[in-house]
Amino acid sequence: MLNARNNETDWDLISGRKKARVRVSGPISSRDFNSVSAFVSRGHGIGLLPSTYCDEEVARGTLVRLLPRWASAEIPVFAVYSNRKFLPSRLSVFLNALAAWRSPLWIKE
Repeated sequence: MLNARNNETDWDLISGRKKARVRVSGPISSRDFNSVSAFVSRGHGIGLLPSTYCDEEVARGTLVRLLPRWASAEIPVFAVYSNRKFLPSRLSVFLNALAAWRSPLWIKE
């Protein structure tokens, strides 16, 4: 479980217009997707993971997607900066990459 308190957390899932809140609990929790991915890959339970952390395992058949029609909600990302007049080149590169980026929770179909 990611960011669980007392080893319990809620997963907010969506499927089209349907929404569901699922209470999950278990003996293992983490604040890190890499740790959750490792726990799940080693058979220690289920996890709500961004597809980028498990696409290869699902393709190989070593992990199974339990709720294929459900996903977590999109997470908006905002970049706030003072102005564009004297924009450093590294910030410009970052903003362009951010604009082209797809959320890690985006599910490939």
